[in-house]
Amino acid sequence: MLSKLDKDGYLTKYDYTKQGDLSEIQYVDGRAVSYTYGKGGERRSFTYPMEQRACTTTIRKIS
Repeated sequence: MLSKLDKDGYLTKYDYTKQGDLSEIQYVDGRAVSYTYGKGGERRSFTYPMEQRACTTTIRKIS
């Protein structure tokens, strides 16, 4: 996990898959955004905090 301290002193943490794709972002307030990937490395979904619960969005290829 990598961390970055911004100019205001907030620490944000970034985690990556073995393939180098972003898998999670953790914010100082405890919120997190996570990403999942398909076998070909395409981003399949992301989950993020929304009010009192987490929301997951699935990404589909449009032909």
